[in-house]
Amino acid sequence: MVLCEIKHVTVRYGDDVALQHIDFTVNEGQFITVAGMTGSGKSTLLSILKGDVLSATVEGSCLFQGKPLHNAPKHAISYVMQNPREQLVMEKVWQELAFPLENMQVPTVQMEQRIAEVLQYLGIPHLFDAPTHTLSGGQQQLVSLAVALVQRPHLLLLDEPTAQLDPLAATHFLQLLGRIHRELGLTIVIVEHRLEELLPMSDRLVVIEQKQIAYNGTPQAVVKALKQHRLLHACGAAAFMSAHCPTLPFALSVLQARQTFPRITATLNAPTARIGNVSLQGSDIYFRYTRQGADVLRGASVTLFESQVLAIVGGNGSGKSTLLHVLASLKKAYKGRVVATSKQRIAYLSQQPSAFFSKQSVAEELASIESVAAEGYKMRYDYICELFQLQPIFAQHPASLSGGQQQLVAFAKIFCLGAAITLLDEPTKGLDPHAKSVVGQAILQMRTQQMSILVVTHDVDFAAHYATHCAMLFQGKLTPTQTVHDFFSMNRFYTTSARRIAYGSIDGVITNEELLETYRGQYVD
Repeated sequence: MVLCEIKHVTVRYGDDVALQHIDFTVNEGQFITVAGMTGSGKSTLLSILKGDVLSATVEGSCLFQGKPLHNAPKHAISYVMQNPREQLVMEKVWQELAFPLENMQVPTVQMEQRIAEVLQYLGIPHLFDAPTHTLSGGQQQLVSLAVALVQRPHLLLLDEPTAQLDPLAATHFLQLLGRIHRELGLTIVIVEHRLEELLPMSDRLVVIEQKQIAYNGTPQAVVKALKQHRLLHACGAAAFMSAHCPTLPFALSVLQARQTFPRITATLNAPTARIGNVSLQGSDIYFRYTRQGADVLRGASVTLFESQVLAIVGGNGSGKSTLLHVLASLKKAYKGRVVATSKQRIAYLSQQPSAFFSKQSVAEELASIESVAAEGYKMRYDYICELFQLQPIFAQHPASLSGGQQQLVAFAKIFCLGAAITLLDEPTKGLDPHAKSVVGQAILQMRTQQMSILVVTHDVDFAAHYATHCAMLFQGKLTPTQTVHDFFSMNRFYTTSARRIAYGSIDGVITNEELLETYRGQYVD
């Protein structure tokens, strides 16, 4: 049965086309994953489905249960945003859940039962009376999901719900969505860059390119069609191998790959990255946000070298961003010291790229950096614009850009500075695989100029590709810094999908390309 149908829809914001010639059907009970490059129109598609395109010109028809979408009951469609902090507005968790039910005029007795039921189902009854501002990112997103489910919608829409989560929290959230779909039969449409865990549970994979639907089919069929596509990396190591190795059994998950791929024994000898002298050192750092509060950092020590890309990973709320703030002198530790041996400046990119914008266009933003940029900025300007592919959005206001586009523009401004030491907080958040590679290549260029880069990230695949060294922040301290290959090879859980597939047979493999190269000549056409 057709639940929602979009016919010949084109969406324009002023003169800008956000989507064009879209035909899209959602059948009742389906789990549909929508993917695409940064700024391709994925979020706009969700906006159409939830009937929130008031500022746009929409051509075509949008139907829900055979009737115009704008006539659908508000509670029939629930929406979970990328950033839960923007969605949670009440002081307590129970108030967040009660608010939509009050608007629906649900009787108090039923309201209490619904709230109790959904919190139990999601495994978070202990958060009932918790202040929302004290929750971790993963907990906040679970509460956002609870708010969506308590309304008992017919259609659940999610826009990159794992973008703010660490790998383990993201896996838990996506597995929970799979359980909701299996047990409740709820129709789900999710926009995500993290496709690996979604493909095995999806009925359809839809890929949007250049404002149009380019692929729409079963995950297996679409993955096969994506062999030369930049999105293939987001599908995970199993799908990557299946697309490139037609003689291997087709697999979409680590489990399927380990069960069906031929086992080979090999050892990868990873190259050793050359690094220079110490550029920044933090020793025995202690920090807390309030005098009576608990320590967030408890004796954390970190040493950064010239020509080093140090990736710091760890769970939500572990203190990674706090450590960057202390190293950048934005917060002061009550014990310990930070010493920058370089006399040059330190550049810092936060998780909120919008904080870096004050001009009316992207072109003005880039021009504004000239007065403080590194020597040779004017000569590099055209190259930087081409590298980050910013020409198509030059005239746009930064606030009108997608989250991924804002991230690229903010990183481009940091890149222009040419600082000796650069601190990056989740620089790939909201980016598609190609945009991630652009950021990664820029980081590698910075490294060749003997710059020091410290990256806080949840993206283990990005770290595996572009970092030279890695450490984990846990219990307020950093684990010993290791080469990136040693770090991910030693890990069993906090590692890449390529490593999980290779575990126990192929030593040293941590990236899709390394796994493919190991099999090459034996099972690759």
